[in-house]
Amino acid sequence: MTSRIVRVLCVCLVLVAGPARAEEPWLEAPLRADAAAVLRASEQKLPGETEENSAWYRLLLDESRWTFESDGRYSVTRRRVLRVLSHEGAEEMGTVAASWKPWNESRPILRARVIRKDGTVLVLDEKTIAESPASSDPLLFDDRKVLRAPLPGMEPGAVVEWEVVSSRTVPPPSGALGSQLLAYPYPVGRIRLRVEAPSTLPFVWKATGIDLSPKASLAAGRVVRVWERTSVPPLEDVESDLPPEVPANPLVEFATGSSWSQVAAEYRAIVEERLGAGPLSAASLPPGPFSTRLHEAAALAEWVRREVRYTGLLFGEGAIVPSHPAGVLHRKFGDCKDQATLLVAALRARGFDAAVALLRVGDDPDVTAALPSLDAFDHVIVHVAGLRADGIFVDTTSRFERFGEVPVRLQGRLALVCRPETNGLTRIPVPPSAANTSKTEIVVTVPEAGAPKVTEKTVWAGAFESNRRQAFDGLSEADQKASFERWTAAGFGGGKVLRGVVSPARDLSGPFTLELEVEQPGFVRADDERVVVALAADGFLGELPDPDEGDRKNDLTALPFRQEFRYRFIPPQGFAPVLLPEEETRSLGPATFRRKATAREDGSADFEVTVELPRARLTPAEVVALREGLSELRGTEPTSFTFQHRSSVAAARGDLEAGLKVLREEIRRDPSKAAPHRRLARLLLASGVGDVAPRG
Repeated sequence: MTSRIVRVLCVCLVLVAGPARAEEPWLEAPLRADAAAVLRASEQKLPGETEENSAWYRLLLDESRWTFESDGRYSVTRRRVLRVLSHEGAEEMGTVAASWKPWNESRPILRARVIRKDGTVLVLDEKTIAESPASSDPLLFDDRKVLRAPLPGMEPGAVVEWEVVSSRTVPPPSGALGSQLLAYPYPVGRIRLRVEAPSTLPFVWKATGIDLSPKASLAAGRVVRVWERTSVPPLEDVESDLPPEVPANPLVEFATGSSWSQVAAEYRAIVEERLGAGPLSAASLPPGPFSTRLHEAAALAEWVRREVRYTGLLFGEGAIVPSHPAGVLHRKFGDCKDQATLLVAALRARGFDAAVALLRVGDDPDVTAALPSLDAFDHVIVHVAGLRADGIFVDTTSRFERFGEVPVRLQGRLALVCRPETNGLTRIPVPPSAANTSKTEIVVTVPEAGAPKVTEKTVWAGAFESNRRQAFDGLSEADQKASFERWTAAGFGGGKVLRGVVSPARDLSGPFTLELEVEQPGFVRADDERVVVALAADGFLGELPDPDEGDRKNDLTALPFRQEFRYRFIPPQGFAPVLLPEEETRSLGPATFRRKATAREDGSADFEVTVELPRARLTPAEVVALREGLSELRGTEPTSFTFQHRSSVAAARGDLEAGLKVLREEIRRDPSKAAPHRRLARLLLASGVGDVAPRG
């Protein structure tokens, strides 16, 4: 298990049951069809083929054949036939490869031939097959191996046929899981999945993103199911931010597990055996005292993170079986299943009700609830019951989340909690917007003399906090300085960073805070008479989804959040706000944008902006409303705050005497200041009594 439980999930390619069409000679005799006939048939363009989607090769056949035994073991034959269309395609498709784990799979068999455009047939030479370790991840130590071989005679116009045969020698625990993509970004001549299994073997399947049922037949106690598509059109552009249950490609999945309760029971038995094999001593655990049970559980999770670095030993059955807790603690490293089992042991030693939980992470679609199999999962975390109504999930491999929080990539996904009473999957909660917050306080000070300055203090929580901690973790002083400069350019329109500080990234004892002090911010313009601060709306909208143009078919996933920005504008003494933005609450479809400005008696002004997105899932109609709302808001003029000297304000409303009084009082308080004298001269000149103005 890398951070993953090994799963045999073959995106497989399929063989035909039934008569082949004359224009597909490769179907009749794999790797043996007449070379001239294959070349002729491969010349015809596929429906929907363009230079953009098929510049490298033309995929003519994409097939796989699964054959199951009564005990659950199986073999898979995968096959592809393609015509090379360019030199880039010859390079890209010039290798055939397959991986396997020796403890439960046989060494794959590779077969291939290349029919060159002149009709010459070159067959893969077994002596050119190289064997090497499969993993290049420096944190994983694995006995998985890979076979790779170069294909001979590759050139534009050549036809490539290859076949890979793999076999499972040990029945998969809790059943196998397989799948077949049914479309690609380019057209395909034929896609087929064939599964043969004893009628007594549990078997369930599900087609997602397409309405396609198999043709099934029964003979001699064995069932053959075939899913097939021909002249498959290219996929449309894949939508971004899909819900976890929606695959980017239409596909068929199948499983041979009997139930989720069986999967949970079998993996629970594995974990319980490991817990018993290496129990923890009470002296090895954090001693306390702890103010609450929640704090005690959090301390145990942090102890695992601190004591055990992420490294995986995946030799043999270690791909799915965790090491015993005492061994993990002794060697100070382990992968997700090792860390989760250690945390379960520690929590149980302190009387908590804890169990491991299995789930699928990454870019793959979520586990399909109808298809029970241990192969469905690639990650292990911990579930702690009793501390909240629905329990708490903990992922110790993620360094920057607080106890009770899980990474965004896990939120909303299905998990299998391995408890005795489990009979189905549990959805990991998605926190509300109040859990993911940022609170920013900015003070803009414009002195009578000298450069304007701005200070910022931002405190993050939830997903914002973990993301910022990860971004700043391990940065050198130079990289941190560059980050502050980018932040200043984005938030203040540039300026000179005088000071920048962030909290220690790995210290979760307090909030994660950024503090900045910047001189001469670009969004401030000031002279003797006027101070103007301009804030573009886009500066407040960066965390909102930015939907692509065009109609959308599926919901869009997003991060619920709430951001608060509080500005204090402090102009020079004697200035007052004369132009502040009106209070506004604007709907951005599912999101809300609020702003409010307030003048203060001392001449300063406050400005508050709140942006909130309350939901994690937006319908296509809400996506349109959000896009339109963002476009309209971004099209508005920047929000401006204008401050003028009180003498100018008085003169503008026709009260020259009041303006002169303000200036004479300033001069009386400090005759050495030049600015009041300049303002007095300008006011007298503007009023038509310039002869009274001081000269020299």
